[in-house]
Amino acid sequence: MAVVDIYVNDDTEKGKLAQAAKCHGNKVVTIVQTFETGASDSANSVYRVFPDLNPCLIPVDIKILNDVIGASTNDVDLGLYCGDKGAVIDKDCLYDGLDLHTGHTTTPANGLAAVDPADRCKQLYELAGHTLANRKDTYDIAITVNTAPSAAGTVTVIGTFVQG
Repeated sequence: MAVVDIYVNDDTEKGKLAQAAKCHGNKVVTIVQTFETGASDSANSVYRVFPDLNPCLIPVDIKILNDVIGASTNDVDLGLYCGDKGAVIDKDCLYDGLDLHTGHTTTPANGLAAVDPADRCKQLYELAGHTLANRKDTYDIAITVNTAPSAAGTVTVIGTFVQG
């Protein structure tokens, strides 16, 4: 077995300028949003919790807390939409199939559960499947309700991002 002594960042290892967020650190942005679901909201409702985000932000932690929201609110997704109330890009790329009906009051749900560990340092535009050439100006992170809520409830989403 060989002993290795390397920089795990490829750019740093090659002596190139590396992205600050991935080597030396960069500014952290935290966003907190609380909203109410309505008992009359229908399936496929979209709650844009973090609108018009910079495409270069790297999501490092998203927590979802909620009170009990009726028995039928058991299939909720967290994903990316084009900014400014634009079209869906991938409605469940961050979390697929969150169950809100039992409540998450003391232990938050991990809003990045659908993101592969190898993709955890990707910027929003990369998580959306875009490149620098075709990235959007802004992105919305939204909760999409796949089954209609049977009761009103409170949801709080806390997102922590590093500027990429």
